[in-house]
Amino acid sequence: MPFQPVLAVRVEYQGATFIFSAADEAASNCITTGRSGGAGDIALALARLFVEGCKQWEGVIGADGEALACTPDNRAAFLLSDKTEIADAYLSELMVLAEGKAPRPKLPTASLPPEMTAAGPRPMAAPGSDGPEAMATGSQ
Repeated sequence: MPFQPVLAVRVEYQGATFIFSAADEAASNCITTGRSGGAGDIALALARLFVEGCKQWEGVIGADGEALACTPDNRAAFLLSDKTEIADAYLSELMVLAEGKAPRPKLPTASLPPEMTAAGPRPMAAPGSDGPEAMATGSQ
């Protein structure tokens, strides 16, 4: 039987689809941090995995209502809570695909400030702008 590698993993989040491809160093960092780090360290490791591993998306719109390009700057501009949720879903899907096991429990993100854990869809402003994302993160 020939080998068929998994070249991309699709993750659904709030009505959008995020497509991940190899980000071995960032994924390995999540695993290492998960064993020894606190919730804040884990959240940052997951955020890095999202920025480096998400290569494409569908159904993500900007503040103008138009499709938002999947660029490193736009990925980095997501709220930390969104980056961690999406990356955590990606790791769970990888486990299911690689090991045939049930999805693992979510990593703790309880130490995130309340403004970083607000639920619901949020349009993205262009990086460096004073749009809704800059206001939400205080980086005007």
